[in-house]
Amino acid sequence: MGHFSSALRRARQTYAERRAALVKALAPCLQDPKAGVYVGGAEQGLHLCLRLPDRVDDQALAQRLGQKGLTVRPLSAYCLHREDLRGLVMGYGYAPLAAIERYGPMVARAVVAAI
Repeated sequence: MGHFSSALRRARQTYAERRAALVKALAPCLQDPKAGVYVGGAEQGLHLCLRLPDRVDDQALAQRLGQKGLTVRPLSAYCLHREDLRGLVMGYGYAPLAAIERYGPMVARAVVAAI
């Protein structure tokens, strides 16, 4: 008994560690509040939404990161009736912690260059 509860607790801890590592890796682009870059969304889940100023072309940014081998989705692609939402949607559920620590700063540098 309790195997499911234990597995769920371990999964929550693992995903929380991955999310924290991703937020830490993105710190260089989150430091200046005037830049308009912030992490949006709930504290739970397997995706992180990095909100960007509406002047940033999130589709072009996602494509540039894709050319470097990183898969991120532009937030604007999910919007049907709004054209002012920009950002990157990043899944971290299956990403190993080492990969987040290695590639997260690459995303941060690309964002800083885009803003």
